[in-house]
Amino acid sequence: MIQWHELVAAWRQQGCPLVSVADVKTVSAFANVDADYAQAVGRGGWCDRAHRAAIEIRGKDRIAWLHNLTTNQVKTLQPGEGNYAFVLNVKGRILFDVNVLVQPERIVLDLDRRLVGAAVAHFNKYIIMEDVTVDDRSADWRQLALVGGAVETVPAAWGLTNAATMADLQSALVSVTSPFDATLLAFRNDFCGLSGLELLGPADAVAGLWRWLSDAHTVSGLAPIGYDAIERLRIESGIPAPPGEFNDDVLPAETGQLSRAVSFQKGCYLGQEVVERMRAHKSLAKKLVGLRLSSEVEPGCRLQLGDTVVGKLTSACVSPASGGIIGLGYVRTAQANPGTGLVAVGTAGSAAAEVTDLPFRLNAAS
Repeated sequence: MIQWHELVAAWRQQGCPLVSVADVKTVSAFANVDADYAQAVGRGGWCDRAHRAAIEIRGKDRIAWLHNLTTNQVKTLQPGEGNYAFVLNVKGRILFDVNVLVQPERIVLDLDRRLVGAAVAHFNKYIIMEDVTVDDRSADWRQLALVGGAVETVPAAWGLTNAATMADLQSALVSVTSPFDATLLAFRNDFCGLSGLELLGPADAVAGLWRWLSDAHTVSGLAPIGYDAIERLRIESGIPAPPGEFNDDVLPAETGQLSRAVSFQKGCYLGQEVVERMRAHKSLAKKLVGLRLSSEVEPGCRLQLGDTVVGKLTSACVSPASGGIIGLGYVRTAQANPGTGLVAVGTAGSAAAEVTDLPFRLNAAS
C-alpha cells in the first residue's frame, strides 16, 4: 500500500508548492490558490488535513470522565453522534477545542496536531481512579476531507449514501474495499464553510484513498484542493481556528462559538464557574470580529485606535468573495462595533482595518 511520504514525494515531483503546517508537509496550492478556491466552491474535491490529529479514549468510565472536562454534552451523545467543545483550564480560558466523536467502544477526539501533546498531558492529569485510557494517534493516523460537491457523490461508493444530510459531527465507519481494504472513520464537519466530510484512519490507508481519488475522480470534474484555498474559505466563513483564534488568553464567550461549543444545561466541568459568571454579567473584554484591510499585513500584528492598542489580527487572506483583503481578530468590545476604523500595525507595514460583521460569505453548507 502507498505510504504517505511517497505521496508527499509525488507532490514535490509534480512541482506542487509545499508548506509545513503543524510540522507536517502538505500542498499549499495544486493549480494555484485562485484555481483551487474556484474548484472548491464549484465542483468540489478533496484536501489534506495534515494539521489535524486524533486522540482515542477508551475505558468504561470514559463518558462521565470526559463529560466533566469539556464544555459541551458528552453523556447525552449516542454512538455515531458528536459535538464541538472547548477544554478549559481552571480560570475558564481555552486550552484547545475538540470535535467529540462517540463510537460504541471509544471516543475519538479530533483536534489540532500542534496541541495533541498538551491535550494528552492535560487529560492524564485528571485520571485518578477512573477506568480511562488516553492514546495519542497522531503518529499513525492521518485524515483527508471531501469538500463541496464531492460530499454528495464520492461516499456512495463506500455505501455511505447519506453523507450530504448527516448532522454536524455525526460519524460512521466506512469500508473502502477498492483498490485496498480499509475501515475509516467518516464524520461530517463543515470546517471551511462548505459541506465537508472528514475521513480518518491509518496513514497508509488514507494515502491510498488519496491516490484512488486522484485516479478515479479527477475525470468527473473533482480535484485536489490546497491548504491556502481552504484557509481562504475558513476566514471568509468567520470560523475561528487554532493557533490564532484559540489560546489560553481567550475565553469561550469571546470566540462567538458559545451556542455551538457550550452547554448551559450540563453539570459541573473544569472552568464552568468562569463561563457561567461571564454569561450572568453579560460582559466581554474583547470579541472576535471580521476586519476589512486596505493592504496585506501579517497575522499577529496589533490593532490600534490612534495610539491605543485595542486588539490583535489573528488570521488574514485575499478574499475572492469580498473582493479584497480580510481578516479575523480580537478587538476590545468598546471598539468592536461594525464600521469602527482601526489601523493594523505590523513589522512590515500597516493597513487600515475596518471592523465588520461575520461571516464575510454565507455558509454554503447551511
